[in-house]
Order: sequence, then structure tokens, then C-alpha cells
Amino acid sequence: MSRRLRKGDLIEGQIAITHANDLVGQFEQTKNVAALRDAVSSYRRAVITVPAEHAEHATALNNLGAALQRLFQQTGDLRVLEEAVEVGRTAVTATPSDHASYAVRVNNLGNALQRLFGRTRNLVLLTEAVDMARLAVATSSTDHPDHASYLKNLADAAHMLFKQTYDPELLAEARLATKDAATTLRRAHAIDPMETSG
Repeated sequence: MSRRLRKGDLIEGQIAITHANDLVGQFEQTKNVAALRDAVSSYRRAVITVPAEHAEHATALNNLGAALQRLFQQTGDLRVLEEAVEVGRTAVTATPSDHASYAVRVNNLGNALQRLFGRTRNLVLLTEAVDMARLAVATSSTDHPDHASYLKNLADAAHMLFKQTYDPELLAEARLATKDAATTLRRAHAIDPMETSG
């Protein structure tokens, strides 16, 4: 039987993902970087173990990328951030564009690219980050709970790229995204007048 079809691999990978998720939760409570490093190791094990054609594979990739970004924020290790970008690209490629988590994964990649640009000043990375931010906005509905966040990320990335290129279209895009984010937040937090009537 082909290795990729072995049920045991999937179960082992799912256990690794669950264990890693628990370790990330432990890190969030304690800020113990050792727990975060262990989570990264467990996600890596899941990526290797879960069959590539299974939906959990892309989940493991995305979670690994997010954990690597957190680890970079704690350690400043550039290699960790570079790995986060590569893993993020693979996660996006492995996720169908109509998948419920597609925008989340695209947004995670965009964030990693922005951070890597901040360290390397490589304009290609920032341009890709803007593209990913646009894609996250385009593939999430306006009533998605993270839509305003995606718009803000687009505004930040476009403004950052504007400061490098002085392209007025980027500045206009950043301003529009900021305005749309504010509108989306106001709509999300609007109070129904009937709720306040006595």
C-alpha cells in the first residue's frame, strides 16, 4: 500500500496537530517560548505525516506558518521567518480558493511577507504581501468576522509599498481600504434601535 494512503499516518498527524494546538495555548498563557518551539516541532511532524491530499495537510501547514511567525516575534530569528513565508506559500497553494479558510491562510502569508520585508527590505516581498492582502479581502465576504482586519492589513501593506514607490494609486488604495475597514467595523457593531427602545 502506498505510504500516502496509510490511515495510521493521518491519525498520527492529527494527534500531532492537536498536541501542537495545546502547546500554542500553553504558550499564550505562560509565554514560555519552549512550548512554542515544541509546537513548531509538532506541526512539522504533522506536515510530514498527514497525506498531502488530505485537508488536514493544509491545516497543518497553515498552523505551522502561524506558529513560526509567533516564534520569530519572540526570537527575532530570520530563518524562522523565512520558513514561515515558505510554509505559508505552500499552505495557500494547497488550499482551494473556495475553502472556508482560504482568506485566513492568504492573510497569514501576507503578514509573514510584510514581516520579512521589514527585515530584508526586499521590495518583491512587499509587493507579494500587497497582492496577498488584496486576495484576502477579495475572497472574504463583507460580513466575515475578520473582513475589517483584512482591509486594515491591505491598508497597511499598500501604504508601506507607497512609501517605497510613491505610486499615488497605492496611497488611494490604502485610504479606501482604511475607510472600508472603519465602515465594516461600524456595521458590525451597530446597535439595533429596537434593542434600546423601552
